[in-house]
Amino acid sequence: MARADLAVAVLWHMHQPDYVDSLTGRAAMPWVRLHALLSYYDMVRIAEEVPEARAVFNLVPILIRQLTAYVDGRVGDDFLDLARPAPGELSGEQRARLLRHFFAFNRGRRFRELPRLAELWEKRAPLGENPDAQAAARFDDQELRDLQVGFHLAWSGRSLREHELVAALLRKGRGFTESEKTDLLALQQEFLGQVLPRYRQAAASGVVELSCTPYAHPILPLLCDTQSAREARPELPLPEHRFHRPGDAWYHVQAALDAMEAQFGRRPAGMWPAEGSLSEEAVRVFAAAGVRWLGCDQDVLAASVPLDDAPPGGHFRPWRWGGDAAPVLFFRDKGLSDRIGFVYQTWPAEKAAADFVGHLQRIRALLPEGRFLVPIMLDGENPWEGYAEGGVPFLQEFYRQVAAAEGLRWETPSSWLAGGGQESVAHLPRLVAGSWINHDFTTWIGHPEKNAGWERLQRVRSWLQKRLTAGNALCKVELAPGGKTVSAPDPARLGPDRDDPLARAWQALTSAEGSDWFWWYGDDHFSDFAQEFDALFRGHLSAVYRHLGSEPDSLLQVSLRRPDQLRIRKPRFPLEVTLDGRVTSYFEWLDAGRCEAGGGGAMHRTETPLAMLHYGGSPLHLLLRLDPAPEHGLAELAGAELTVRRLDGEEAQVSLVFPATMGRKGSLTSVPTGAAAGFYAEVIEVAIPWSRLGLAPGDDCNFFVALSRQGQTELVIPSAGSLGLRVPVGPEDAEDWIV
Repeated sequence: MARADLAVAVLWHMHQPDYVDSLTGRAAMPWVRLHALLSYYDMVRIAEEVPEARAVFNLVPILIRQLTAYVDGRVGDDFLDLARPAPGELSGEQRARLLRHFFAFNRGRRFRELPRLAELWEKRAPLGENPDAQAAARFDDQELRDLQVGFHLAWSGRSLREHELVAALLRKGRGFTESEKTDLLALQQEFLGQVLPRYRQAAASGVVELSCTPYAHPILPLLCDTQSAREARPELPLPEHRFHRPGDAWYHVQAALDAMEAQFGRRPAGMWPAEGSLSEEAVRVFAAAGVRWLGCDQDVLAASVPLDDAPPGGHFRPWRWGGDAAPVLFFRDKGLSDRIGFVYQTWPAEKAAADFVGHLQRIRALLPEGRFLVPIMLDGENPWEGYAEGGVPFLQEFYRQVAAAEGLRWETPSSWLAGGGQESVAHLPRLVAGSWINHDFTTWIGHPEKNAGWERLQRVRSWLQKRLTAGNALCKVELAPGGKTVSAPDPARLGPDRDDPLARAWQALTSAEGSDWFWWYGDDHFSDFAQEFDALFRGHLSAVYRHLGSEPDSLLQVSLRRPDQLRIRKPRFPLEVTLDGRVTSYFEWLDAGRCEAGGGGAMHRTETPLAMLHYGGSPLHLLLRLDPAPEHGLAELAGAELTVRRLDGEEAQVSLVFPATMGRKGSLTSVPTGAAAGFYAEVIEVAIPWSRLGLAPGDDCNFFVALSRQGQTELVIPSAGSLGLRVPVGPEDAEDWIV
């Protein structure tokens, strides 16, 4: 019989960066509005529907600011401008933009719900990735109106779909009228005004605890000191000029707490730092602002405390670094959090929830006597696009099954601490700076593009410092515990509620300090809107100058993105892959190279059943993962042949043949026999021994992948040139094995 008292705390993180141009008042992208329609309201509603459920909703104040502006009618976005007019009133370029942007949803899920959208996609596909006005002329007004309406139906969540109008439009499916479109957009606008009051109501009832992230979602340890990135990666290349602004970090924390209190009537006790990022100096910043608990990742704990020195329970108990006045630290369970975020999407809801509860019961059985808590912390908005019915059935089962399980109960960090959990807090002698991704900061710094972004930020921040000093807009803050006194921007003078030129300039700078711009720089993440993110970052920095009547630094006119980085990402570290045709964890292929499957051969990119190639190596194998296109399925590959050909030195190749009849999962046959292993289920995973390609540790490998059928090549990846990497000499060979 398990003796442990085990509570479960889930934190859903709701986050979008600042899309609003502070000079024009327009949002460059619509994701705040669309996610509010799809999930923000329903996430709270589902938690309230299970009486025993408790949850933390972590809101980023810059998101709240934008959502409030939408509700008040102070902000619009380009997508709304494309949706509101009748198609006949749109210019040729606007019609082309409508076709380019209004398929931005989970097509695999939404096409099944809205077949009309699938029809329009099939018609658009031959026109290429960026149809022009001439291509858009092939679509008549009714087709474009159906796209305008269908797109906004695709972004309607559970509560909106229960409304009579939305339900009727979903049943109708096509042939929408201008009146129906106008009514839908008006209903959605009204619905936006219900979101934040629902959070306030849930927090008042005690079902929900509200926490927040520093104001504009900055990576706080890097604001405190970019040198902190070398605690986890001593060899990491850093920007030439050090960014060291702990006062800015304190401002983001203080302004966030103030904004939450103003919006919801109560000050949060806890915070989820952006991307779970912490350092010792960042903890001092949080302590100075009175934060009582923080979330982080279990890998950061593992990097900070040798396993032999850890007390029983590990990350299932809270920790504290910096003395009794410092915040309590909860380290998220990575495996369980990532199962919700990246594994359960295709599982039946009841089975997924049962699997989750089974993991909790095994944890409970292994723990000693005492009070323990399993922290589950993850993105609360993006995963549901891949779940059936927007994740509603899973979330219902998730809350119900945990509440009903023997020996388990829902708690929030604050309620658990207040109920006696404070006695379980362990002392943390050292905190190694890191985040939830690889327990380091390489997602936001270290790549030439990311470092260039920090250089631009440092340059503008230094220019602004002189104006802040002259405007008497700085205050002194004593960091605790044992910290120094630093100069910080004064929220009373510069806060989001202030509207003079200096305050607006500072607010633009804080938006530029957000993490998302650095996330999309470099070659580790892909987005169809990468250019827009680059323009937004430089736009926020340019606005700092313009709000104060100065011309922006000329460097801000130049994109930080390199053209050769837009489609191919090189691998960063050797891989450890479970060869089963499934993405078994978020981290399994995180450090792989990536190349979009498109161009070349007879098949156009948008028609291929493959969307992306991930590639990398272990000491023994070349490892490949091929993802199906959302609008296609792996069944379309029946009988096809996949060939991997090495180009450098003595050419060598290995082929794998798909079965003539494809089941839900299976294996590929290699040619020659036994030359490689390949499996398919949700994705295709392939392992080819380096020896089969005539390669040894340390050798360079340049290769391409071809898909053919009956001797006819249909697709080549990449469409020009080849992909390259170096055969790793061992599992720790991380930094110098890339070609």
